[in-house]
Amino acid sequence: MAYPMENQKGRYFGIFWIIFNSGAFIGGLLTLCGLNYSTVNVSFVALTILSGILSLLLINPATVVRGDGTRVTTKTKFQLHHEIRQIPHAFLHRKLLLLVPLFFYSNWFYSYRFRNFNNELFSVRTHAFNAMFYWASQMLGSLTFGQFLDNPLFTRPKRALLGLLFLTVFYTTTWAGCIILELSRSSIVAQGGIDIVDNNYIGSLVLLLLCGISDAMIQTWCYWILGAITNNAMILSRFSGFYKCIQSAGTAISWYIPLLHVSPMLLVIINCSLFLGSIPFAYLAAKGISKANHIPVHTDDP
Repeated sequence: MAYPMENQKGRYFGIFWIIFNSGAFIGGLLTLCGLNYSTVNVSFVALTILSGILSLLLINPATVVRGDGTRVTTKTKFQLHHEIRQIPHAFLHRKLLLLVPLFFYSNWFYSYRFRNFNNELFSVRTHAFNAMFYWASQMLGSLTFGQFLDNPLFTRPKRALLGLLFLTVFYTTTWAGCIILELSRSSIVAQGGIDIVDNNYIGSLVLLLLCGISDAMIQTWCYWILGAITNNAMILSRFSGFYKCIQSAGTAISWYIPLLHVSPMLLVIINCSLFLGSIPFAYLAAKGISKANHIPVHTDDP
């Protein structure tokens, strides 16, 4: 959110999301290769070690200069007491408070996607295919949507509102598809789940791909809107921490609800309700985004 110029933030997040989800994509691919558990574990350990080594190559953010000549940050030292004083300012920011419902929902859908959708409605051997396609669609969706959010044909406030509109329409459509599929749950489960060779797999796969794209869109929009509030690296780090805090709380609750023996159809309705209920608040947050394309950073805190 802080490294790119404001007209590149959507694209940069799309690239990040591709890298971020490549691990899950590779995991599904390794499963399809028929590797045993020991080999898969060794592969993941090797990737973990490699990623740790690569992280040591990161340079100090204070030395990073954007394409327009501005520095990412001027701060070089971390002061705990200063951060403690600044956290309340970040958490009480009006736009962040308006985005809390959407933040809370932003990972809620995963419990249904993986538990009730993929694991229960598809055969065992189809799970890995679905996982690979799902994460691939997330990568594609994030990069494409991120490019739209950077489109210079529209002002930034209009892009924020249009992005939210596209997200709402796309998301509502995919959940409508899930409702239709849930109506056939009994017959699908009775036949052992949808298999990759079944005639109805293509339609289900399309729905899965749409789910992946829409799920990536919500992450992209949330991070992009945070990046549109400020270019300040220190403030954005607090914003992202606030976002992940609220998001994780919602995720924890979403995985607990199925343990209460809630029907899958009701889970879909809960997902739809939480998402649609968050949109009016997200609209108010997006409506207040400034039109400026470039805001210089002189200090690290207001």
